[in-house]
Amino acid sequence: MKTFDELAEFELLSFLAKSPEGLSLINQLSPDMFYLPQCKEIMKALKSLRSNGFDPSLADLFENDALDRTTLSMISACSSYLDGKEALKKVQSLWASRRIVDFINSSTDISGLQDLLNTISDSDQQVQAIRPSMIENERFKKSKHFGFFPYRSFQDLSFRSGELFIIGARPGVGKTTWMLNLALSLQGSSLIVSYEMSAEDLVKKMCNIKAIDLDERAYLDHVFLIDKPLSLESLLSSIRYHVKTNQTHVVFVDYIQLISLNKSSESYRIAMLIISRSLKALALDLGICIVALAQLKREADEMSPQLSHLKESSSFEADSDVVLLLEKSPENMNSLIVYCRKNRRGPIFNKINLNFEKFSGVISDV
Repeated sequence: MKTFDELAEFELLSFLAKSPEGLSLINQLSPDMFYLPQCKEIMKALKSLRSNGFDPSLADLFENDALDRTTLSMISACSSYLDGKEALKKVQSLWASRRIVDFINSSTDISGLQDLLNTISDSDQQVQAIRPSMIENERFKKSKHFGFFPYRSFQDLSFRSGELFIIGARPGVGKTTWMLNLALSLQGSSLIVSYEMSAEDLVKKMCNIKAIDLDERAYLDHVFLIDKPLSLESLLSSIRYHVKTNQTHVVFVDYIQLISLNKSSESYRIAMLIISRSLKALALDLGICIVALAQLKREADEMSPQLSHLKESSSFEADSDVVLLLEKSPENMNSLIVYCRKNRRGPIFNKINLNFEKFSGVISDV
């Protein structure tokens, strides 16, 4: 990920020192927005001159022996890379990106992430900058796996600690049913948080899959269920509780776009960014695997599903480790097609067919 643009920083300082419009902006900007130390010092000098009632110029800066002469010469020569306002937007966007990365890498408590995002302007370019790849700390590199996918064709795909899976599909394709099949295949305890179905309905579907009666539901005791519409804060707290109390290693959320923030004033785009980033941070913090179901855009009805069909795909794509997208087979109503569109730890695969028995809900190898 690009962390700074040297020429943009030079162009911005040139704009601030050379133009009347730039002079008026000096007091509104922070030296911290610059990545290069020499540019930070030049910005401090501009602010000092401005606060003392002067209209600073490049000549004033060259008279300051503490400032780097080579950098001042580069700033003086700037004229054609970007205009001043474009340079300002670029520097601000990269600064926002660095702040988000620094926050995630230095803190396991994501409660302050929303406050940080609230200080950043919600412009298209700014939002693009707040999509850095999650950089894993050293303590998470030796990850554990809690079970493999129960299908021969899935090339050793497993649920690993610190990872966020996204399973996307259009409504009615079968993503909830597949989630239940995956949860039942695990040996350890798992947690399902459903925003769509009641716990009783989920139990009935799991009994059908396991071919057991409802009075035998004790066989499902390793799968814990929550069917309340939790806010993000409550969801994170509930997951922490189950991990501590029930040694839960894999958590399923159905589905991610239905999670709400306590602050309803956030734009939908920023809300989804906070939610996906928070789930990834929690997976890393607790050493668990989180599998979040997601709804795809209508365009997925017309072609095989792509990453771009994920609603708010930018944040989901950036934060996830594995993305699996589902569609119905047009030739066989009892077939489910799975595409692996992203896999940080291994190969992706284009198309795998699974048997989908509609009556029982069992999804198995062809």
